[in-house]
Amino acid sequence: MRGENKLNIGIIGSGSAATRIYKILLTINKKNRISFYSKRKNFKIGKKIIPTKKFNFNSQKKEDYFFVSNNSNEHYKYLINLIKSQKNIYVEKPICTSMQEAKIIKNKLRLFKKKLHVGYQFRENKCINFLKKYIDKNRNKIVFVSGYSGENVKKYHKKENYKKSYTVKKKGGGGVLLTQSHQLDYLIYLFGKFKITKSLSANNNKKFNLKSNVEGNVSYILKTNDNILINCNLNYFAQKKTYLYIKCLKETIFWN
Repeated sequence: MRGENKLNIGIIGSGSAATRIYKILLTINKKNRISFYSKRKNFKIGKKIIPTKKFNFNSQKKEDYFFVSNNSNEHYKYLINLIKSQKNIYVEKPICTSMQEAKIIKNKLRLFKKKLHVGYQFRENKCINFLKKYIDKNRNKIVFVSGYSGENVKKYHKKENYKKSYTVKKKGGGGVLLTQSHQLDYLIYLFGKFKITKSLSANNNKKFNLKSNVEGNVSYILKTNDNILINCNLNYFAQKKTYLYIKCLKETIFWN
């Protein structure tokens, strides 16, 4: 995109993810023509006031590229519209909030011969890719794996009141399984297909004084096709931390 002719780009959303995408796009090519679609009339990025448009599902959009970065529960309806319109699409994780929606999106992508780009950036992490090479060569030496991802949702975005965030609202598509789905993605990337053999959620929201109606603490056990066991925890209460512990016959690998 750098150095090329200007592109017409649409960003759906006006929160922190949309702002980050906007800033990145400007560093790549300042000539890009970027439009925001949001329920908010206007919003600020730094000192700049950004105008927004209302997304009309019944009209053809002039933009060729779209970045979907609004609330998770709204992704589905925008993605279906954009896929049918033959647009190039990037969507912030999670793609959608149910398996039924995921199956329909998958079928539409096949029907219209389109690809969907999703923001799972851990796949570009140098340490993760080092681990992938190691795992591919030493799968038969792995005894077990433990993963952890904790984040204090109250401090998720310093300038935002977490109580107003979609992350803690069921109707907004929140919940730790969806908002911290990075963990499941890099585990699939590292170990391939697996089955969830056991999953448990604990309602600790009142205990930790969290105003939320979604799951904030989840543990699950995965089993790969070649019988590697992986146990994991996701939560909204601890200080921000992510790690992966891999115990092998002779070595122990720790990544954070």
